[in-house]
Amino acid sequence: MRTIGNQCVGVRADEYRCRSTGVYWVNGIPFCEPHYEQVALHFGADPSSYGPGDIPAVVYYIGDPDTQLVKIGATTRLHQRFGQLALTRPKLKLLAVEPGYVDMERQRHREFQKWRVKGRSGREWFHRNDVLMEHVRKLRQQYGDPWEFDPHTHRPGDMRLACNHKPDGV
Repeated sequence: MRTIGNQCVGVRADEYRCRSTGVYWVNGIPFCEPHYEQVALHFGADPSSYGPGDIPAVVYYIGDPDTQLVKIGATTRLHQRFGQLALTRPKLKLLAVEPGYVDMERQRHREFQKWRVKGRSGREWFHRNDVLMEHVRKLRQQYGDPWEFDPHTHRPGDMRLACNHKPDGV
């Protein structure tokens, strides 16, 4: 597995990681200048002033009922990320979330590596299986409805108020 090192973890318009060099570090997370500025705008201040754990990041699990695949990804903007993915796959379901970011995402990718979809487009997609779905069930039991998860407190809270959007059937 290739490590990110000092490459930006921001996401480009084509949904691939930016991987630009010459990064700013925010809570141990590397960003290029444009993505660093986006983080600053999102949080309304210089993001480097935040302490560890202040950036509300989550590892998410999204299911595609058409393909029976599950995407495991990480983001600091869950609602925006889900919206980006749902543009091309409108039947997606947010199955669960857990606190964490790139390190936890990598850990989960290793944990479920046996079921990873082969090929470049499948690097975050996994075949639905009993082990993965049991993990999702435990996360939902621990953290509740993923649309109501508050990444600041790691407890359920009404995050729908922040985005005024909850997809039907979720």
